Amino acid sequence: MERTYSACAFDIDGTLTVRGEEYIPAFLQDVMARSCMKIPMAVCTARNRSLAFEKIAAMFPHAADPTYCQINFVFICENGSIGFFYDATTKNYKEFYRVPYPYDERQRQLLFARLKNRLEGKLGDAFLNEISMGFRPLDFNDADHAAVAARSREVAEIIASELASNDPKRTLKIGDSGIGVNVYPADGDKVYGLKQFAAFLTKYRGINFSEKIQEIVVVGDQPQSGGNDDVFLNGEAGTPFTVGETNPDSLYPLPVFDKVGKILEGPEGTAFLLDNLKFKNI
Repeated sequence: MERTYSACAFDIDGTLTVRGEEYIPAFLQDVMARSCMKIPMAVCTARNRSLAFEKIAAMFPHAADPTYCQINFVFICENGSIGFFYDATTKNYKEFYRVPYPYDERQRQLLFARLKNRLEGKLGDAFLNEISMGFRPLDFNDADHAAVAARSREVAEIIASELASNDPKRTLKIGDSGIGVNVYPADGDKVYGLKQFAAFLTKYRGINFSEKIQEIVVVGDQPQSGGNDDVFLNGEAGTPFTVGETNPDSLYPLPVFDKVGKILEGPEGTAFLLDNLKFKNI
């Protein structure tokens, strides 16, 4: 029996955008806007809300009812540490959950400064979000994606060595997206964000889910060990699909095949899923 789904959650880079490019292609914006009139959606990203919104905002005017589309779209940010929904009454985004940072703000600032100092000469950018902190390698906009990924991996390895002594209880996690590295609370990852998305839909939309919330389609592109979607796409929560790297030794994530058996990647694969999976009209 064909499964029927109730919601979708997406990574951004390499999933909604072509990896290395800034914008969601117009054809995918159209598909997302049409689908968002029927089902709730979310992005689950390392970005803060402001940067995530910049990526998604151009999609809303493509919808038949842009305001409803915005209401139906949730932002799970900072690798799952904080979530926002759009309140049509105030016309503002409101926080609906947050994972506390495991140390006080002074310690967070000190760790950030220590990591920046340790990474001197290897960083293109570093920033503090509401909860997480981010580090981008030198020349992170370089067209040579493999070289950027290698520099990002080096940054992640240096951070990991620092956290081994500065976070002995392992209360922090590292996420490497291949274009940058994020440090965030260990109990606030993307799976936690997915579960909070499901709880939000149950509370405010009356949508019920199974224990593993498999009624939510989860789409990303970096499921490999150490990749930014390795937790997001491991099958612990949701029904995960990959539109990028595959893992032939694991049941999840599922690759996306078109109707003649070709593997689809990036925005093309995401659009195909939205157009061809069976969704409940919520």
